[in-house]
Amino acid sequence: MTTDSPSRIRHAIRRLRDESPRQQLEDSSRKICHRLMKLSLLMRANKIGCYFPDRGEVDLRPLMHWIWQLDRPVYLPVLHPFRQGHLLFCATYPSSWLRLNHYGIPEPESRNHSEILTPVNLDVVVTPLVAFDASKHRLGMGGGYYDRTFWRRARERSWRHPRLIGVGYEFQKVDRILKQPWDVPLDLVVTEQTVY
Repeated sequence: MTTDSPSRIRHAIRRLRDESPRQQLEDSSRKICHRLMKLSLLMRANKIGCYFPDRGEVDLRPLMHWIWQLDRPVYLPVLHPFRQGHLLFCATYPSSWLRLNHYGIPEPESRNHSEILTPVNLDVVVTPLVAFDASKHRLGMGGGYYDRTFWRRARERSWRHPRLIGVGYEFQKVDRILKQPWDVPLDLVVTEQTVY
């Protein structure tokens, strides 16, 4: 797909995702999770942020089970209660209760302060995306949550925490995403075929 406006890219990629057979997306998600499990960056990390899939996004549940088997919590995003448009990350375990936020996405119900981390305290965050390019620029759903949450990564070159890994299907790769000043680049992008 050639360079296009963000809204046209979102529309085209989401249509492709919606039209892809469910079994194909599930198989690709498993392959992506297996690639993630082999990354030394993840093997060394203690505090890993993930997400629950929404509308055909890569399903990270196999990765989450792997993290729990390593006796580590999985940190899932929760909508920030005071800073609109920002995320916090809450420690989650297999027995944790989840509830749907106002977007219909599961998030941890616990608000125990000791289990909630600001993004800078995470080692790695695996992020969803709608599209990406070879330069590891990410196009999200358009709400700006990840860009606002990880803004220090874009503004302060010395700020390297957390490391950001985007996950997507190979068909979500586009020629070029026009970078905006607020965009936060990724460290890696993992697809079912390769690691960028």
